Amino acid sequence: MREDRFAGFREITTIIERDAKDTTYKFALLRGVIEISQEHSGLRRTTDTEVEFPLGLLVEKWILYYYPLIEPDIIVPQQRSGESRPGGHRIAFRNDLKRVTEYYRPLGGLSAFYRDYVMGTFPQEIEPDILALMKKVRSTIIEMPMKHLGHSIAKDHSIFKPGMKGRLKPDRRVDQKFLIARAGTFTFNRDLFDVFQYLGSFIAGEDSLLYKWAEFSANADKSRAITAEKILELLKTRPETGRAVLEARTAYGTRLAMAGPLECVWSGRRIERAEDMAVDHAIPFSLWRNNELRNCSRHQPA
Repeated sequence: MREDRFAGFREITTIIERDAKDTTYKFALLRGVIEISQEHSGLRRTTDTEVEFPLGLLVEKWILYYYPLIEPDIIVPQQRSGESRPGGHRIAFRNDLKRVTEYYRPLGGLSAFYRDYVMGTFPQEIEPDILALMKKVRSTIIEMPMKHLGHSIAKDHSIFKPGMKGRLKPDRRVDQKFLIARAGTFTFNRDLFDVFQYLGSFIAGEDSLLYKWAEFSANADKSRAITAEKILELLKTRPETGRAVLEARTAYGTRLAMAGPLECVWSGRRIERAEDMAVDHAIPFSLWRNNELRNCSRHQPA
């Protein structure tokens, strides 16, 4: 029972910590689904096990996330550079989005774009480019992070799945209603939906204690000599943790020798030897800085 209560949270924290990330796509996907779960719960359809949302909501979120990253003349890297990936700062829809940001730069930028998107007043000369951007963002979401997010848990596992297919056919004005109605759907587990609704703001960071602390300190500084970003950097300063993990492992090994086998609180398996103990594994130490026994478990067999 205890393991089931925390299964969704543990799954997400494991993915954030350990999933391979060559681009920022997985961050954008998780952030988007969290915000959609909190802001658009009225648009969901549910079954006994799954929740379904319009995929167009994700496409909208991605455009709004990446717009301010693509608009500047300087490159803000969104993909790892490397010998096998020349120009690694590029993302699949960068050129499509750049055309839109260049068009709206003299008109008011992101705010002007969003106004036209919501009101359905895109000028005819840019509407084909915006439709192409929507299609490219949708295909990128489906073919990249939605297909692979969760592989740190199981190679054939993906926590978000495309649902009903949609067609972004230009037979009417391109706007918010068009995108939400025509882009198809995606589904995910109801347990994760509950996690996103109640804990999503802490996972995404906007309501985290550190963020609020930094914001408070910056606003309290009458001289405005230090920014919230700098305070956040200071608050994240930590001592080295390797010694703490070693000390915890030694202590639990002594406990095993004196009192006999323990039981993993997560899996229920017996822990008979110190080498079977994974001090930092149930919830990653970088996310929950806890070396207590309840965050330790038996190593999984190879």
